[in-house]
Amino acid sequence: ALGAVAGGGWRMPLARGEVPAPEPGGGDVATDVVIVGGGFAGVAAARWVLAAGKRVVLVEARDRLGGRTHSEDIGGRLTVDVGGQWIEPQQKRMNALVHEFGIETFATWNSGKNLLLDQGALQPYEGTIPTLSAVALLELGVVQARLDRLASTVNLEAPWDTPGAATLDARTLAGWLEANLWTGAARRVLWVGLEMVMACDLRRISLLHALFIIKNGVNLDVLFGVENGAQQDRFRHGTAALMQAMTAPWRNAIRLATPVDAI
Repeated sequence: ALGAVAGGGWRMPLARGEVPAPEPGGGDVATDVVIVGGGFAGVAAARWVLAAGKRVVLVEARDRLGGRTHSEDIGGRLTVDVGGQWIEPQQKRMNALVHEFGIETFATWNSGKNLLLDQGALQPYEGTIPTLSAVALLELGVVQARLDRLASTVNLEAPWDTPGAATLDARTLAGWLEANLWTGAARRVLWVGLEMVMACDLRRISLLHALFIIKNGVNLDVLFGVENGAQQDRFRHGTAALMQAMTAPWRNAIRLATPVDAI
C-alpha cells in the first residue's frame, strides 16, 4: 500500500527526553507502510518493516515517543520514569531489546519494611502481604487463587474465544471483587494491589480483560512481586534510553505532534 501522511509540525526526540522546536512540515510523503502510534509496539513494528527492506513513516499525536512510558529529566543528569518503568524476567522480548542495545538496568530496592495506610492507620510490615486478621488473610488467599484459576482459562491469542467470554466481559473487575470479597481489609488490600497492576480504576476494566492481563503476566504472585516478579528491575536512565536507542537510525521517518484524522 502507498501511504500519504499529511505533515504538520513535528519534533524529534533528543537525549533524555529533550525535544527541539517544531520544524516546518507539509506536503505528502511516499512510503510503503504508515504506523500510527509511537509507543514501544509501534516503534518495534517500524523496526520490523525497515528490516524487511520497506519504507516506513511513524506518526504520533503527542510531541514525544514512549506511549505509556515517559522519562523526565530532573536535572543533575538524573532521570525519573513517570509512566511504565519496570521490567521483569518474563518479558522476553523487552529483555532481548535491552541486551541488544546494552541498556543499563538495576534491581528495584526491596529491603526493609513496607507501610500500609489503611483507614487512617499506618501499619509497617515485611514481605508482600500486610499483616491482616486470620480471616482476612484466608479470604485474600482464596480470592487471589480464584482469580488465578479463572485467568488460566483465558485464550491469550483470542480472548474472545475464552469459555464464557461474553459473561466475563460483561462485568467489571470491581463488580467481581465486590461480589466475592466479604472482609473489608482483604477487599481494600487486594483492590489497591490490582489497581497497581491494571493501572486504572477497577470499575473501568472488564473481568475478561483483567484475567487476560493476569495470565499474560503468569499469575498474581508474579505481577505483585519484586524478586523474579513484575517489579524486579528498572532502567538506569529511564525507559527513554531504550526508546532513543531503538529509533536513532531512522528518526527522519518519525512525525511527532501529528494526529491522524483520517485513514
